[in-house]
Amino acid sequence: MARLLKKTGASEREVLELNLGVNSFGRHWENHFPINHPTISKVHCEITLTADGVLLHDCDSTNGTFVNDAPVKDAVLQVGQTLRLGDIEFLVEATDVTIAIPKIERPLPAPPVVLPSGTMLCPRHAEASVTHRCTHCHSVL
Repeated sequence: MARLLKKTGASEREVLELNLGVNSFGRHWENHFPINHPTISKVHCEITLTADGVLLHDCDSTNGTFVNDAPVKDAVLQVGQTLRLGDIEFLVEATDVTIAIPKIERPLPAPPVVLPSGTMLCPRHAEASVTHRCTHCHSVL
């Protein structure tokens, strides 16, 4: 998955694993990635992971959003770029986006029970005989 490496603001380098969809960054605790620093706006920016890449959007922050020291409003992030929110820097470490749809195995329905007379019984309701209706003329067979 896409990752940012926080370069400033902490004694240890912090790795932020981004989630699919919108990831909000800002000073407010309700952001996906809260950053408690005076140069960070309440809701500073959003980084969206899509099948098309990692998209950055500045949310009208007071101190700006920068990619490689250039101010940006919207940008596509690439590996190796430096992202700066106010005075806090991040290294774009990975931009991999993995979208997978799991294969779900569904059990097949049980076949009807056929009596010696040829009558078929419902596999879920042993007392009910199965009837077939023509999809064209709707005759019961």
